This record gives sequence, structure tokens and C-alpha cells, in this order.
Amino acid sequence: MSDTILSSFFTEYDDSLSAGILRDPLGFQVIWSTLGKRIFNNKITSISTDIRNFTINLFNHYIVKTIEEDFNIQIHKNLAEFYVNKSHNLFKTSLIIFLENLLVYSFIENTENKNINIEGLLGSSNAANKYKKNNKIDLKIIVNDEVLVRQIQLGINGRYKTPFMLMNFFDDNYNYNPKDNPWDIIEKLFSKWKPVLNLKTNLINLIANMISTDNFCMKEEYSSKQKFTIAFIPLKEISESIKNLYIECFGDTINIPNTIKKEFWIKHLGLDTEPAKTLYDIVANIKKYYISNNKDIFKKSNKVNKQKDDRIINIIKLEPFLSKIDFLFRSLCIQDIRNLEDYSSFLNEKEFNINPKKEELRTIIAEDSEAKERLKKLLDIDFSDIKKCAKQLFKYHQDIMKFRGLPAWFSINGNKIKHYSRVYKRNSIIKRNPDTWIHSYYIDTLNSIAKGIEN
Repeated sequence: MSDTILSSFFTEYDDSLSAGILRDPLGFQVIWSTLGKRIFNNKITSISTDIRNFTINLFNHYIVKTIEEDFNIQIHKNLAEFYVNKSHNLFKTSLIIFLENLLVYSFIENTENKNINIEGLLGSSNAANKYKKNNKIDLKIIVNDEVLVRQIQLGINGRYKTPFMLMNFFDDNYNYNPKDNPWDIIEKLFSKWKPVLNLKTNLINLIANMISTDNFCMKEEYSSKQKFTIAFIPLKEISESIKNLYIECFGDTINIPNTIKKEFWIKHLGLDTEPAKTLYDIVANIKKYYISNNKDIFKKSNKVNKQKDDRIINIIKLEPFLSKIDFLFRSLCIQDIRNLEDYSSFLNEKEFNINPKKEELRTIIAEDSEAKERLKKLLDIDFSDIKKCAKQLFKYHQDIMKFRGLPAWFSINGNKIKHYSRVYKRNSIIKRNPDTWIHSYYIDTLNSIAKGIEN
């Protein structure tokens, strides 16, 4: 039963799953993310961006692990049919959803509290809407009691699962004793954080009562054919002590001790090893919350770091090529460009040129992958003939969109260009510098994490 309930996790944008017709029309994310992951070893992704959420997820799993290993806490016989046992994935994921919801509703009930920063807290908007419609909320230990749609995938746990696995906090099945077990260190860190230690004690007692006694059990319809007994508690019966401790611990990133933010996370995210360390140091010294020039950051990193690193150098080599290809593509989408003569004239007026070192760029992604295949196709385009180039680029784009089950943005039939979805005004493309880098290689994520750590 439980295996059908659990679905796959993903912690990165997957263009085979995306229904967004206007996103990444050339499928470049597969390419640039491959290079970015080499720097950060997959521990930093485009959707795991917040140091508070990293810490909340760590704490939630700390609670689940403690419950699992406490032999004095046993699942009530009436609940065992559904939960199976404390080591079962269904029980663990259900408990994770319960903890995520308990935190967010504790904040929503106290939105006027100036010590709460809702920004960046996953599920807060949906929870606020639900609470506004009906504040009689029941918190259930069940995987589908979701504040977010597909919460087990898209909530805090789902978005941060891959980095946590790579940091050896648990394996794919949430076994908490994998190789190089770090939980002794985590236990010591949390034991020195008094509010979180108090919160842990309160939550363990609450959950133990919920799963071990009859008091919190109810019949909950899980499918049209079967009903299962699960544990639940009305939000109003959660003690104010627990809600206040949640606010004290996680109401704002600034509440998290530096021993966790600066020492623990920098080490476990690999931000103390090159080349990530140099990039982190550069970004941490930038006061802006939005970084617009990734090119300067990578070039400065390459200059500062005496030991030149191919992972940085390859990005510096490849990104100008990808940016120019993107410019070629967006120019094809200019609203008043209706044929290839117009297109060629526009590029000539712009004095656009592209002459990549193809053989050098081909070696950047050596391992067989979708990224290597896409880069190969891009390098196979004939840039010496702009009309031939336009047709080949259209075919490449058409194949990307077909892979997603989506229509192309435009078509080229003979000499004519016909637009379907996204078009640009000529002036917006004229203003664009073709040499401007357009991909982040996770620098935006690194900036978000650095701002949280250095806060």
C-alpha cells in the first residue's frame, strides 16, 4: 500500500516534466547546471536556496530520527495498519508533512508578531489562505495532508532532499545511519541551542501521545475503497509553548546560531573547499540581494585563485557561446521580423558575430549525457551562413519543445518566419548586449545562502 503513496522526488528543474511553454526554450539549463553542479557537488540547487529552510529540514529530520530510535515510543495497534512501523517511509514522510505544517501554521496564527519573517517560508501563502477561510485546522500525521500541492516533493523536505542525501544525513529511504554518519555532530549542535532543545522535548512528547494513545486517533478516508486510522490534533490544541518556541527558533534566519549557520552549513555545503570557497567569499562581500553580473564574479574567482580550476575556466569559455546562441534565438522572435532576409539584416545592423572555438568547447562536457548531446547539436550549427543557422537553430528548438510535449515558439517555412507564442519588440533586443551572460551557474542560489549565513 505505502509504496504507491510515495512518489519520486526531484530537486531541480526537469524540462521533460515542465509544462511551461515560455521557460528555457533552448533547454540550456541541462547544460549550464551540469557545469554549476561540478562546482557545488549538487549540494546547491536552483530550488534549495534558503539557509533557514536548510535548518528547518535538518531539525524536522532530527525529530523523526529521535522518534524512530526511541524504543519507549511505539505506534498504537490501531495505527499500525496504516503507518506499518516507525521505520517505514510512509510514517516518516507523514511525520515530516505534519512537522512542516505545524511550523507554518504556528507562524500564520501569529502573523502580527514582528519576530516572524514569512518571506521564503514554503507553504506560508497557501496556509494563510486556508486559515483565513477556516481557522479550525486539523493537523494530521498523513503524507497527503498538504498545505502545498505535492508537498512531499515541493515542500521543504522535497526541495532539500538531494543535498541532504549528498551530505549523508540520510539515504533515499530515510535511513539515518548511512556512511560517515553526521548525526552525533548535529545532536551536539542542537543540544547547545536551548530554545530548539526545548522545542524538541515538547514535540517528542506531543508526537508520542499522538501515535501511542487513543486520544488523538480518528477515522480518515484515504481512498474510495478503504479507511485507515491515523493520528491528528486540532491546531487550537497545540500548546502556545510549542508555537512560541517555533517562532523563537525559526521565526527569522537571524535566530539561528552562528555555530550552525557559519560553521556547520559552510562545511557541509562544501563552501570551505575550492572553487566554491572563493566564489562564496566574493559573493558574501556583495551587499546587493540581487546579482546581475555573474561574468565578473567568475572572472574574479579565476584571477584570485592561484590554482586555476577547470570548473571555473570551462564556464568562462562556454557561457559567451550560450549567451550568443540565446541572442540569435530571441532575435528570431522579434515581432516584425517575418522572413530570413529581415533576420539577416537585423543581425548585420547589430554587427553581431559568433565564431566559437568548437573543438575546445566540445571537450567541456566529456561524460555521456543529455547535456553533452545538446551542446554537440549547438556546436554542429553552421554559423557561417546566417539563414542556414536560423533553420538549424529552429530545428534544435523544435526538438527541445517536442521532447516536452509542447509547440515551438515559431516556425520557418522556406524563407518565412511565423510566430506563435512568445514575441519581442525589436527595441528590446536591440538594447541587449549579446555578450551579456544569461545563466547563473547557481551564483544566485549561492548569494541567497550567503545572505542567510552572514545575516
